[in-house]
Amino acid sequence: KAKVFVDYENNLDLGANIIVLTATDTTLFENFMADTLLEFTLEPSKASKDSIILDKSSLELLSKDNNYIESNFKLLSLDDEPSRFLSTDTIKCSIYLNTEILLDLNSEE
Repeated sequence: KAKVFVDYENNLDLGANIIVLTATDTTLFENFMADTLLEFTLEPSKASKDSIILDKSSLELLSKDNNYIESNFKLLSLDDEPSRFLSTDTIKCSIYLNTEILLDLNSEE
C-alpha cells in the first residue's frame, strides 16, 4: 500500500485546490492528457498535516515506466469576493510518499 502525506502552511485568506498529475511524457501535461494521481484542498489561513491512501488505480499510474509528476495549484476565493495579496503572503506545501511492500516468503513465484 502507499500513503501520500501532505504538510502545508497556508498564510493566504484563500484556499487552494491542488491536483497532482502523472504522465509518461511531459507533452501530455501541456496537452491536458495527463492522469490525475490525487487531488486535495488546502484550507485558508491554516497549517495542517493530512494523508491520502492511494487506491489500486493510483498505484498502477505510479508503476508505469518513465513517470513524470506535476502539481497544479488553483486558488479558491471566499464568497467570490476580491482578494489582495501582500508580499508576505505564502503557501508552503510538501507532498511525500510512503510505501509498504509485503513479501510472501512462502510463495513459489
